[in-house]
Formats: sequence, C-alpha cells, structure tokens
Amino acid sequence: MRTGPTAAVALLVDIPATGQLGDTCARRFPLPRDSRRIFSAKSSGAVGLDTSAEFIDFATERIGEGQKVIALYPTWRAEAAERTIHFARGALRTDHIAAVGLDLSPLAMSLLADQLAYLAPYLSAGLTAAMATELPKHMLAGAWLRSVGSLATLPTSISQHLGSYVPGVAFMAYCAPEQRVRQVRQGADLADGIPHHPQTPTQVLYSVPEGLRTTFLNDDLLPALAPDRSLPLPPQPLATEYWGTSGHIDFVAFSAHPCALSDTLTELASTICTWCRERITTRVCPFCHAANRPPRKLQRSMPHPRSRSLAPSTTAPTCRTPTPLEPAPLEQLQQREPQEPPPLPTCPSPDGEEEPVPVSISSRMEAIRLRARASHAPLTSLPERLPKPPEPSPVPPPRIGHDQGIQHRNPPSALPMAPNGRRDRTP
Repeated sequence: MRTGPTAAVALLVDIPATGQLGDTCARRFPLPRDSRRIFSAKSSGAVGLDTSAEFIDFATERIGEGQKVIALYPTWRAEAAERTIHFARGALRTDHIAAVGLDLSPLAMSLLADQLAYLAPYLSAGLTAAMATELPKHMLAGAWLRSVGSLATLPTSISQHLGSYVPGVAFMAYCAPEQRVRQVRQGADLADGIPHHPQTPTQVLYSVPEGLRTTFLNDDLLPALAPDRSLPLPPQPLATEYWGTSGHIDFVAFSAHPCALSDTLTELASTICTWCRERITTRVCPFCHAANRPPRKLQRSMPHPRSRSLAPSTTAPTCRTPTPLEPAPLEQLQQREPQEPPPLPTCPSPDGEEEPVPVSISSRMEAIRLRARASHAPLTSLPERLPKPPEPSPVPPPRIGHDQGIQHRNPPSALPMAPNGRRDRTP
C-alpha cells in the first residue's frame, strides 16, 4: 500500500510564494511571456529554455517516483505554459502530467498553489487537481484600483472605463469567488458589496506598491473585511500586468480555521475515470483527457417541509368513548301496533291495467310469457316463391360497312425501303 504523496504541484509562472504554509510550497518555474523564446537558440531565450528543461527534469523525477504532476498556470498568460506542458507530455510519452489553468490574480494564485502542495500528500492526484477549482470559491481575492482603463482580465463596461477619468472615483475588482468590478468612492461603505465572507477566523494578505498611500486600505477595506489577522507582503512582479495599472492594492482573504480545507473537500462530488482509474470531478479527466460521465451533485439532507406536522405528538390523543345503546323496556314494545306489510309492486299490463307482481318464480315466468304473447302480433305468411325478374333482351352486334372497315394492304415490292424499315411511295 502506498504511503507517500501521489502528486507534485508545479506553478509555471513567475509568482513568489507567500510563506503562509511554512516550508510547504509548490515548485516555481518562471517562464517568459513569449512562448517562441522557449525553444529558440537565441540568447534572449536562454532563460526560457533552461526553465522548460528544468520542468521536464522535475516531471521525469516525480513520475519515476510514482507520482503525478499537476502543472498550474494563469489563463491570462497561458501560451508559454501550455506549450511547455504539451512538450513534456510528448517527450516523456506519459499522461501523468495535468494542465490546470487558473484565472486568478498573482497573489491569490500563489496562495492557492501552496495550499494544493500542502494537501497533495493526503489526497489522490485527481482530487488534488479538483481542489484547484474548488478552493477559489471559498476565498475572497481582489484589488482596489485607481483606474480600469487598461484592465483586460476582468469584464468591464464602457461607463466604468469613462469613470476612470472622473476625479475621486476608484474601483473594487474581485476575481474570486466571482469576477466583478464595482465603482466606489472614498468613504463609502464596502461591506454591502463584498461577494463573500470567509469562515472565521479570517486572515488577509495584501501587497501595496511603493509610493502608493494606504489610506483606503486602513480606513475602508480592512474595516469592511474585519479580519482576525492581516499581513503585508511584497508586491507581486506580475500584479501590474494582471490589474492593468500600477495604482492597485492587491489582497486575498481566506479562512485560517484548521478544518477549512477538509470542509471544502467534503463538498466535492467525484467519480472514477474509466480509462486511468483516477478519481475526478469533471467530465474530462485532466490527466488522460478521457471523456467520463459527470458525477452527481451532492444533495444535502434537508428536513421535509411536512416533517414538523407529521412528527408524533407528546400528548396522547383524546378520543370520545361511544355510549352503549340502552334496550327499550318490554312494556313499550308490547304497546306498539303491528304494522301492515307494504303493498306488492305492480307492473303495467298490455291492456293498460296494473297487475300485482306474482310472488313465486313460476308464476312470474308465466306472467312474462303471457305479456310477451299479447304484445307481439303474429307474423304474416310469406309467399312460397318470389316473382322472377324479366330477362334483358339481347343486344345486336354493331354493323360495320365497307367504308368503315379497316384493311391492311402490303405495299408493292418495287417501292424503295425507308431508313426506318418501312416502304413508302416517296424516295
């Protein structure tokens, strides 16, 4: 029986670790933005080529130890990571490398990668990959933005782009658990617009670029989140690329409860892949890419709406005991006069007079026969032989005269033969 970890987590992007889980963290491979530099021999692509080779060596070592590799990469910078993962799967001829794309901010993705690396020794490879899409639903990740004019990773409207030029207007952008951009003003209450509050105790990680004031963070954002602990971190290298502006305050709030990760795992509905026998939660297996039947959603047991009315009562039901009927005294029964029997029913006779119905069965049958004979008249006698219909007169045959007769005569042999095989008078 296997006791070691079944999967190794790798992050194919230049995102530093948060350090919240100690020494447990995902392996980082900073790939360049341009995927053409990875497999080129130019000097500018030497770093990308070395990083790609390091990832292939890392995957070879982990697969040789019997583990599977879960490669995380951002969807907003996916070209270089996807080419590297596909090249590694083809070079090693294995399907033990899963590509998992995440649409999260750099700070939230760094925390998520470390959480998956922490869960990998305790879960199967398929469930570890499934937690990559389930954990963002239980955290709050976003940023305070001064402008959304260059924001391309989240959906924005034209009015929000125009609002970027209005003085005193800022924006709250969320990427987890849902993508949303909201326009706010300084001093406004942010508690009503927060899409999700993690389970208490809550911890907040935030990063502020150099030269940016933290007035909004201290006066508005942290009081609205009400965390039990807040910790500043150095700015992420790719935060400006993701948010589209250098004027941002990146933050992520998550639950620091010891059972927070295990409670998230209980909400997953999984099934076994029909090809690689890995436990998955999606229609397509992230490892072998085989199509499977999606698992059924977990149905939480809820009390029936009528269960309260059908519950047994604590008090015994009261029923009225029927009172027995008292027999009538003998003197009253003797004083009652005997009642005459009801008259027999009558039936109409053929003469219009009503006759009483006989009592015995034989007399009833005889009465029925007499009424039937009286109501039906005798049939008249039929003739012995019906008259024979007259025979039609014969029709004489039609007469045909000499002028009306059809005579077929063969042409003389001296006439020329026509091309169609007939002889005609004309040549």
